[in-house]
Amino acid sequence: VPFSTVGSGDAFLAGLAHALAAGAPGPEALARAAAAGSANACSAGGGRLEPALVQNLLARTVVRPLT
Repeated sequence: VPFSTVGSGDAFLAGLAHALAAGAPGPEALARAAAAGSANACSAGGGRLEPALVQNLLARTVVRPLT
């Protein structure tokens, strides 16, 4: 799998904004953002998110409060 971090921060922010605009609670929005940013890093060139990969990563993403 090609790996490039180009645009991953943008993908993270877009995932966060989209989730929050859709009414997702904070932890879910952060998980969606992390999945989007990670999926972007798995694509050469950035900005080419595969929805199936985002969903796969989201299913494995855990957000925990800092203690």
